[in-house]
Amino acid sequence: MSHSDGGSPGDAPGGPAGGTEGDSPAASERRACPLMTGREATAALRRAGLPERQARVVLASGLAGRPDRAGSAHLFDAHRVLALARRRVPTDEELAAAYPLGLFLARRVVPADASWDDQAAGLSREWAMSPFSAVMLKERVGRQGFLPLVGTTGGFVAVAAEIRAVVRIGSRTSDFRLEPPGRWASDLLETRLPAGPGPSWVFLGTGWSANRLVRAPRAG
Repeated sequence: MSHSDGGSPGDAPGGPAGGTEGDSPAASERRACPLMTGREATAALRRAGLPERQARVVLASGLAGRPDRAGSAHLFDAHRVLALARRRVPTDEELAAAYPLGLFLARRVVPADASWDDQAAGLSREWAMSPFSAVMLKERVGRQGFLPLVGTTGGFVAVAAEIRAVVRIGSRTSDFRLEPPGRWASDLLETRLPAGPGPSWVFLGTGWSANRLVRAPRAG
């Protein structure tokens, strides 16, 4: 939602001494950074294919930045909202080529503006999975040294990490030891991996998902 400069039609660009509101630093900043109301931001994400509830969750997570308050209105940076809506969706073939041992898609909401340590803490504990899935994850960690993990909110990649160890803490529950990601993450952090409604995690490229051996949903 763009804001007008507030000046009268006849004002010259330089304006008289003391100027109009249209020449103020605040007004210039608004012109350089147009704003969207929460409703407009939600609508922009819905046009990208998100259901309304999911769009609101994405905005609340901070992926488009934290809104400014103007009375009861929440105002978002329009550039960040639209950049989010335009994120690229990698194809199955691209993901398979880049991550031949699979990509762990963690579908837990984490604050986008939290530190990596805080985000990782929310993604490292109490994953429901069968003993078979835990063993297979461990085997792949052993082969490669780590497994790539991305945390998504509404399909938008919010954080990346490397699974360095899988630790069984119950008959059907595991924790991960996570470390910061390497260069591989740079290609994913500005993408979207929509998988539709479903389990709390999906291992793309393998057909595994939370507690079940099922065909993994298409990433695109």
